[in-house]
Amino acid sequence: MLSHWMPHPGSLPQPSSLNRLATSRPTVQVVRLGLRGLGALALALQCAFAPCLVTAQEAKPKAKTPPAKAAPAQKKYTVADWPDLVARKQEFLQRTEKLKAQFEAAEKENDIPARQQLIQQFRALQQEFGSQVQAPLLELAPRVYATDPTDVDAAEIVITVAFQENRYPQVIEMVNKVLDSGHKSAPLLTFLGASQFATHDFVAAQKTLTAAKGADLNVFPVIGEPFLKACNDYQEFWAAEQEIRAAEQQADDLPRVLLKTTKGEITLELFENEAPNTVANFISLVEAKKYDGLLFHRVIPNFMAQGGDPNTLDADPQNDGQGGPGYVIPCECYAKNARRHFRGSLSMAHAGKDTGGSQFFLTHLPTPHLNPNPDEKRGHTVFGRVIKGLENALALRVGDKIEVAKVLRKRDHAYEPKTLPDPRGRRPAPAKRSDSPPSGSPGTPPRKPAAKTDN
Repeated sequence: MLSHWMPHPGSLPQPSSLNRLATSRPTVQVVRLGLRGLGALALALQCAFAPCLVTAQEAKPKAKTPPAKAAPAQKKYTVADWPDLVARKQEFLQRTEKLKAQFEAAEKENDIPARQQLIQQFRALQQEFGSQVQAPLLELAPRVYATDPTDVDAAEIVITVAFQENRYPQVIEMVNKVLDSGHKSAPLLTFLGASQFATHDFVAAQKTLTAAKGADLNVFPVIGEPFLKACNDYQEFWAAEQEIRAAEQQADDLPRVLLKTTKGEITLELFENEAPNTVANFISLVEAKKYDGLLFHRVIPNFMAQGGDPNTLDADPQNDGQGGPGYVIPCECYAKNARRHFRGSLSMAHAGKDTGGSQFFLTHLPTPHLNPNPDEKRGHTVFGRVIKGLENALALRVGDKIEVAKVLRKRDHAYEPKTLPDPRGRRPAPAKRSDSPPSGSPGTPPRKPAAKTDN
């Protein structure tokens, strides 16, 4: 398990892989993938142009730093420069392929000095591309796309950004417009299939991703392949889930909670039938106002938004993800009727079996690797879903706040969860943050395992 809920690179659906590649700093991100024979740059250069994400450490204000020196004036680009920039992008891709072939040859010969030299050339190429081509492409793509939504190069950039922002219905619409015009783009097929999967159209996703598998050698292995593997199972899961939801709608008696956040209101319906103790815990914390003022400290696009940690109230970003209510509750994801993760699912965070407390997460899309696995005693307890305000949940970013959490309705009985002692020991209550807290605080207790989503 990795700290702060970062999904394991080998797990489904690998949302962090897109995060690592779709960045304006491709050097660091692609190197993290182990270079993969330098081939990953093709993905980074061809379609991954989304801006960098704010990290969890940036959720709280940092200490003031001296203003940076003014950068030299940059060239002002216009739409007329677009064809030349696209041609230069293709030139960089060709140079990348050449480096890739040289690197693979050096690997076969086990020529370590040659490989190290090629890595340096690779990094220099990335930096050159980022400053001379990527930045103006990012700037101009929305304008070019607005004029001609069938321009494949502009569409790939705009659609990648939309995908990174969890705007799946828009991605589907935009990709179909490009494909219907007769233009072809293998990466866009992958984004289309992934977005169909995200919006629960698993039959269409399977068809699209199967077509992308043979055509897209760059984006599909990172993003599309995990979704394609899950399509068969999720067709069955979704059919069963729809039956359950229809019965719940007919009964119309499940508890509901309203989260008023800085991105807008989110209404949650809680699965008391399948996860009664987790729901009792959540409602008791809401009624005790334990969620009011807390931040979403971990947000990974195409994956989830995590919140509910009281440590986000203090001035130390290093302890975010380690807080809780002072006790833990047992997991309820091992029963045969345990719910699975879909788009907008509300699920319990934990640092291992039976270590959940107050932290929860809201999924951006179905996450197969988090589903209950009774045989292996792993998974996360899904205890609710977003029934209103999904667009606000998908728009959450690190540092967004739960201003108020309120129980809208509940069944006529006491909500008193069964709890266990926290095996990590009692945690001191976080000190209230000031308007301008320092970047860290002295006397921070030793780090304890952070709540995670990958088992």
